[in-house]
Amino acid sequence: MQDKKCTQHSYPFSKTLNNPAVFITNSKKRERGSSLYFVHENGTIRCSGSNEGKRKATTFIRPYLVGYITSKKPVIFNVPAIGLFPFEGRAKNYHELLQIKKLGYGHKGNIITEVISFESLINPRFIPLSWQGSEKGGTDWNIARQEVLDALSNIRLKNGDFKKEEHHVEDPEFKKSLI
Repeated sequence: MQDKKCTQHSYPFSKTLNNPAVFITNSKKRERGSSLYFVHENGTIRCSGSNEGKRKATTFIRPYLVGYITSKKPVIFNVPAIGLFPFEGRAKNYHELLQIKKLGYGHKGNIITEVISFESLINPRFIPLSWQGSEKGGTDWNIARQEVLDALSNIRLKNGDFKKEEHHVEDPEFKKSLI
């Protein structure tokens, strides 16, 4: 599913809604690189580690609500678990997020293969068991980890304020703030 914008059912949220979490996703067939998600109370940081064709691994910073879905039932959970899929959208609550999904908007990620702690994320010696890096055309763990930690540092400098629009780590505005 591709990212789409829905102005009628898409709103940035201002309250704390996300349950903080860190997890790894992989494609079902595990033929591509992994993605690293850092879910903050006010948004999401995701290093999409798969390199396909012209597409390069990219880190996204989004002010989105994240829910976790299954392919079997039209239910949305607020805590990640192995076997669920992260679903991101500009929603004020989980009911609205489910409506965005039903309309075909938002972003559905790959299946969650590992949930890790923040302590593991900041440990430079830790490597997730399910991480698929350059051997699968993806990003090496240390690069993805550092991009997410740098993005988190940027957000912390702004008191946890995710912007109303998504932006990428490559954006000049983001790079200037890290200097």
